[in-house]
Amino acid sequence: MRGSSSPLLLLRQALSILLMSLLVGPHLTLADDAVCPANSSVRCQRTCRATCEELNQIRSSTCTKICIMGCECNEGYIFKTSEKKECVRYEQCQVKCPDLMHYEPCPPNPHATCEKPEETSSTPQRCDPWCVCNKGYVYRSIQDRICVPKEKCT
Repeated sequence: MRGSSSPLLLLRQALSILLMSLLVGPHLTLADDAVCPANSSVRCQRTCRATCEELNQIRSSTCTKICIMGCECNEGYIFKTSEKKECVRYEQCQVKCPDLMHYEPCPPNPHATCEKPEETSSTPQRCDPWCVCNKGYVYRSIQDRICVPKEKCT
């Protein structure tokens, strides 16, 4: 029967349309920001630690890894603020770290804790600048992000 569609074919077409809208959806929102600022390009955006302001915050142990297409600063650059989409070098951010911490542009051992004092990233990708514990200190736990002297770990 030409002209009629089976329910299975209609379901398949509906699922295809839904899947395409999910895949293309983020790209459609890019039209408003189609022109990226200097030192940036269109690619998957970082979902956290994307601005100088965020470098001043204690980093959470998890960062959602989803891909939303948009303007993202090139390697070595970060958005100055969330409102002003201007990419600046990390060094231009005025990072103020909490007590017993200091700023590292590319920390070698960012996840050292009392439980795992030698913890390192097994798959180093791009540098992830942030405040880390001073030498001789580690996080009490990965959840609370409070720096304590290594010798006080029990």
